[in-house]
Amino acid sequence: MGQHGTAASRPSSSANNVDDAPIEQQQQQDARVDNEELVALPEEEGLLLLPVQLQRLHIYNLSELICLCSNSHDDNKEDGQIRQGGLRELPSCSSKLQVLCIGDVAGVTGTPICSLLCSSLTKLIFRGDQYVKRFTEEQETLLFVNSLEEIRFQYCKSLQALPARLLNLPNLKILCLYMCERIQIRPEDHLPNSLQELCIHDCTEIRSLPDGLPGSLQKLSIRWRPRIQSLSGDLPSSLQELSIDNFPEIRSLPKDSLPSSLQKLEIRRCPAIWWLPKVDDLPSSMRELNVRNSENEELRTQRQKLKGIIPIVHA
Repeated sequence: MGQHGTAASRPSSSANNVDDAPIEQQQQQDARVDNEELVALPEEEGLLLLPVQLQRLHIYNLSELICLCSNSHDDNKEDGQIRQGGLRELPSCSSKLQVLCIGDVAGVTGTPICSLLCSSLTKLIFRGDQYVKRFTEEQETLLFVNSLEEIRFQYCKSLQALPARLLNLPNLKILCLYMCERIQIRPEDHLPNSLQELCIHDCTEIRSLPDGLPGSLQKLSIRWRPRIQSLSGDLPSSLQELSIDNFPEIRSLPKDSLPSSLQKLEIRRCPAIWWLPKVDDLPSSMRELNVRNSENEELRTQRQKLKGIIPIVHA
């Protein structure tokens, strides 16, 4: 089982699922790592001991961070070196870090912890940063490494734009935006060609999607009060799941037929949508339809007519 730990400015207590728990719980996530602990030493507040086998790290509320990487093959800490910015690292230290969760972009990137962000990093989470508006070029180079497969922005209330380097990440498969109330996506923006899942939840300033979504995209989920009025542009033929929920302004599904590979269509709490696609416009691959929580009687009638045509129709 992979090891994980949390660095925090206060004593930590246990929490459940760190990705889905409220931010207050995440900031108090238990710092115990099997038989080791990541703790701030009394005489050197902010000192973080990093075992070489560490795979998951959460960093919150640290204005000054000192990282000490342990080495399982050499316990002689007299060989440790003090580098610029207070980073302490043993010469032969190597990281297996796969997941990094950051609550303070400026604080973390202002500390030389580049050794943590090696090519093994696959998942990067930004959670609860209240100040970052745009990433600097230096921050993007440090954080957005080519090995990343998943990036999540959660509760970053000041963030206004996605990082430019995102487009060049060759292995990115999942991109999720949760409650980033000021972030915007422009039609001319581009997403990496490797992207398979795009989730946009409760980002109220988003008015459009990129004109050309990646041809690799398989799942698109948009929920809770975006200002998108239509799904303009072509949905990629690779799309298998489309979910729109609580779209007060969207009035219709794509004018042309839905992607031929679509298997699941979910339309919930979209009061301005009155019509479903005609039977002939539904892809033969469709396996599930969910139009729950609709107050439109005509839409409910159309849903009933599709029972028996689509294997799963939620009443």
